[in-house]
Amino acid sequence: MKNNLSVQAALISESISFNTAESLDGLCRHLKEKTGTRVTLIDMAGKVLGDSDNDSSQMDNHADRVEIQQALISGTGWSVRYSDTLRHDLLYTAHKIMQGEQPVGFIRLAVLLEDVNKSVNALRFKINLVVIMIFLLSGLVLVWQTERIRRFVHQVTDYAGSLTHGFFKKRLHLEGAGEISELAAI
Repeated sequence: MKNNLSVQAALISESISFNTAESLDGLCRHLKEKTGTRVTLIDMAGKVLGDSDNDSSQMDNHADRVEIQQALISGTGWSVRYSDTLRHDLLYTAHKIMQGEQPVGFIRLAVLLEDVNKSVNALRFKINLVVIMIFLLSGLVLVWQTERIRRFVHQVTDYAGSLTHGFFKKRLHLEGAGEISELAAI
């Protein structure tokens, strides 16, 4: 999820211009419709220029956020933390936006961890279902094999009983018995 958000942020950052004096909230809302993630645009000083979920003029300075600090140093940053604005835990990914050689700001994408947890739980359910199916199938094969071997052993026991009572002309026929069929040939 983190890598997916980083790729989306990098792709979106190529088409964003910070040369406008007006709020970028509308652009962020449009990007949210396309990506399904919360989108925030932040200048180099940490001022929020646009946000998909809130009025950017009412938001705190974001320069001290972990993902912004990491993006300032390495170009991309991420963190998992509680959002005071949305009152939920979110996974944040920030990407430094460059114009030429000059950094001009950051794009930050965020997803609710609740959504991530739902995806993980759906995957866990599928994995558990496959494991249960494998155990059931293995159990059926085990029961079938056990019954097959029990039948062969019962035939050998009957044959041995016939021999002890003097019926030497009786033959043991074990077809498809694998190693047990060697016993019948003796």
